[in-house]
Amino acid sequence: EMQARMALGKPAKKLKQPAMRDAPRDDVPPVDNRKHMDVQTEAYLEELTDRVVEADMDTQTDAFLDRPAAPMFVPMKTGLDAETQIYEGDLFDFDVEVDPILEVLVGK
Repeated sequence: EMQARMALGKPAKKLKQPAMRDAPRDDVPPVDNRKHMDVQTEAYLEELTDRVVEADMDTQTDAFLDRPAAPMFVPMKTGLDAETQIYEGDLFDFDVEVDPILEVLVGK
């Protein structure tokens, strides 16, 4: 029947799954002289307690010593140093160079 439904493009029927056996059964009272109890079924057992074990511990850190200031980084020199002596007025005379430009700007 499932193949016929698939051929017609209809979805297949879902089968009912049996109820889980691990589900709690609170609706069934325990037998006389017995009581219901949780049982561990995992591969590794762990101790079940109502209270977590606690322990107090103390630590103390060493006092930090003031570190001396790091020296300023100065990169190592590469190449040769060269010097040039320039006297006042050798490269640029402000009054002589700027006067013609100012006359043009002010004259407009």
